[in-house]
Amino acid sequence: MQINHNNHLHSINKPPFYGSKVFDFNKKTEKEAFDMINKIRLFRAGFGYSTKNQDMEKYNEMIKNKVEPKYEEMKNNIIENNLMEVVMIYGFYKTFTENDKLFIFDAEDNKLTDKIIEIPLERMPKEPYNSIVDFFEEKEDTIGFTVVSLGNKFANFLKMLYDNSDYKDYYFYNAIGINIIENYVDILQTNMDNLLCLKNNGKRKHVGCRYSFGYKALTNMFGNRIIFDRLKPERFGITLTESYMMDPELTTCAIVSFCEDAYYFAN
Repeated sequence: MQINHNNHLHSINKPPFYGSKVFDFNKKTEKEAFDMINKIRLFRAGFGYSTKNQDMEKYNEMIKNKVEPKYEEMKNNIIENNLMEVVMIYGFYKTFTENDKLFIFDAEDNKLTDKIIEIPLERMPKEPYNSIVDFFEEKEDTIGFTVVSLGNKFANFLKMLYDNSDYKDYYFYNAIGINIIENYVDILQTNMDNLLCLKNNGKRKHVGCRYSFGYKALTNMFGNRIIFDRLKPERFGITLTESYMMDPELTTCAIVSFCEDAYYFAN
């Protein structure tokens, strides 16, 4: 089988540093993340209040009088009691590609070293044989790493609700967590775009895409270990299991391609 593919050419903006930094999380960031929540989607998909077979007038009245106040109560509880001790870490690393593989130069004390590490990526088995490798320049490029977590305090709070059979509140708080963690990741990626002086074309949120291990084209979960070894979230109590799953559960990590042609694969 012959695979024909072309790297997507793009301008390379060198980062202001190599290595990792902790994002300065504060109450302003927290407010921004809550303001970004799509409450219609949260109430329907997250809380389970579907509009299917509903009288819309009665449905909207229920949302206004019951669901909205419940959400505001839970939101205020999270904020006032600092239930989410959010951890946001990011990093930039110099990359190159060779023989259909992606490599990074490690960094220590925000300086590049000679240590080279392969990022475990695969080429898709069906046409057009996509690979994330194609979104990086061959000789030199920049890759981003991210780790975002809602922290152990929120995980313990969810466990307490579940252990006390308070399943409805558990379900709702967990849904809020799932929604808001994506907002924190978006905030972090926007910060990275800004540091690289990148501007998107207005058609999507960011220049490039972020990819998490365990999905198509990067199924090798060991990739999480590579990210964790660079960003060191363990100092905040964020760990990996023996199978490279993240703990607490409401944690996400990813690699970021800053190529404006980057996209997600359907096959």
